[in-house]
Formats: sequence, structure tokens, C-alpha cells
Amino acid sequence: MYVYDERKTLLSLQDINQVVYIYITVAMNCMMTAITYCNLDIIYLIQTMKSSKYRPKSPAQDAFVRGWKRVAVRLQNFYILGNGFLLVAVIVLALYKGERTLFVAHVPSFLNWKVYLAPHVFFCSQILMSVYTCQMTANYASILTTFLIELLIQTYLLKEDLVEMSDIAEFKECLQWHQLLLLLRKKIQRFCSIGMTVVFLLGVIIMCTTMSLLTQGETADVAFLFPYVSVLVLIILGACWCGSEVMSQSDGISFCIYSSQWTDSDVSYMKLIKMQLLFAKDPMKIYLGGGVTTMSLPLFVTIMKTTYTVFTLLQGFQDSI
Repeated sequence: MYVYDERKTLLSLQDINQVVYIYITVAMNCMMTAITYCNLDIIYLIQTMKSSKYRPKSPAQDAFVRGWKRVAVRLQNFYILGNGFLLVAVIVLALYKGERTLFVAHVPSFLNWKVYLAPHVFFCSQILMSVYTCQMTANYASILTTFLIELLIQTYLLKEDLVEMSDIAEFKECLQWHQLLLLLRKKIQRFCSIGMTVVFLLGVIIMCTTMSLLTQGETADVAFLFPYVSVLVLIILGACWCGSEVMSQSDGISFCIYSSQWTDSDVSYMKLIKMQLLFAKDPMKIYLGGGVTTMSLPLFVTIMKTTYTVFTLLQGFQDSI
């Protein structure tokens, strides 16, 4: 971790990894800030589903909801504590090595290192930038998983109500409920389609370069690099896991509608049932990359396989130098 003065010195794997971390990540976090601000209406939509009809109505439903609420809290705590640990670790590591910067960086031409305060100001500015990066990463990951878990919980409760409905009035309420969930899925899709696509693509690059550094770095660097990769992997895993659970729960909505007590109903009620079956035949998915793939556990496996493939290519390239 040192300062380079010209871009032509950006040749080593360590340089590339840290430039990706500090510059591209900060740019990505600025984008996440804008995306979060532009999608605050998701919070208002979730608040509309706080009335009694959107809450658990049995001990089993209450246990399910409480279990997933605990998962959401644990994921939030992990994201915050994990990123906080990384922030402390990188500062301690830089001080331990007696370096002038936290990360490799291009020094502006107007900054005179001969002035006593200049290195300290630059060091403090990198600390502030790292605090912002860690905080925004934790916030974005926490907000996304919270939204997905709320969608998952509401989908489960809707399925339970669909099985128990017995008249057209109850079905119309469930129909409105389902439309709200489809709208919530659409807003979550808008919230994470660009942000998570960038996170996953950069995640592959950062994990590959960081694992390469782990194989050749100093012992002290492992205290930062290994937790760094672990936090990044678990952020991707948490998002993909929640996306898969939403797909799994919503996949059973059409079956619950068909299994309801509709056989003795009138023709108008049967027409509503048929219409709702058309809406619910496909599970709710969160698409990434412009609809190329969905946020699910198979995507996580693909990301890990791609990371390992690129990692082996980097190792071969490094050995050939």
C-alpha cells in the first residue's frame, strides 16, 4: 500500500485491486445513494401494509414472521459489524506498517508532500472516504435484504389467506393484496437492478484480485483481505438467498388459489379466480443485468464458479511474469 505518482506505475495486482476498491467502489456507492433516494416510495408502500389484514393471524404465521424478522436483523448487524471491522483493520494495518496512505492512490499534483500537514490531510481524507464506503455498503445491503424479506413475509401471509378464503369479498381483498405485492416487487426490481448488477460484476473482479493477493501477500495483510472477501461473499449470498426464497414462496400462490373453496361459487367468482391464476402463474423474480438473469442461489453458484475461473487465469498470468 503506497502512493504512485504516475499512472504508468499502475502495473501490479496490488495496485489494481486497491484502485478498484477505493475509486470504483466510491463511485458505485454514490450511485447507490442516488438510487436509494429515488426509491424512498418503497418505504411508503411497505407502510401501507401494516394494517391488521396484512399481519399474521395464527401462531404458526407469527412464528414464521418472527423468524424472518430475526434473519433480517442478523444480516443487518453482520453487514454493519463486518464493514466496521474492515474499516478498523485497514487503519490499524496502515499504522502498523508506518505507511502514508490507507490505499494506493494517485497524489494530486498540487499536493506538496514536503509540507508537514499534507500527508496527514491525505491520510485523514482516505479514512473519511473509507468510512463513507463502508457505511453505504452496509446500508445498501441491509435495505435490499430488508425489502426482500418483507416481500417474502407478505407473500407467505397472502398464501395462507388464499387457502382460507370462502367468499368473493375475501377474494377481492386478496386480489388487492397480490397487486400490492406485484407493485412492491416492481419497485424492488427498480431499486436493485442496476446497483446489484454492478455489485456482482465488481464483486467477481475484487474477489479474484484479493484472493490472488492472499496467496502472495504478507501475513499482516491477511487480517484485512480474508475478512474483506468473506464479507463480500456473504453480501452476495444474502441477496441471492432472499431472492430465491421470494421465488419459492410466490411460486405457490397459484396453487393456493386453486386449492381454495371455489367449487360451489357462482360464475363471476370463478371468472375472478381464473383471472388471478393468470397473474399468479409465474413466480415473482428480481431480474438483474437487464433481464439476463435472476437474483437467486443458482446465480450465486455461477458467480463463485466465474470467480474461481478468473482467479486461476490471474494466477497463471502472475506466474508467467
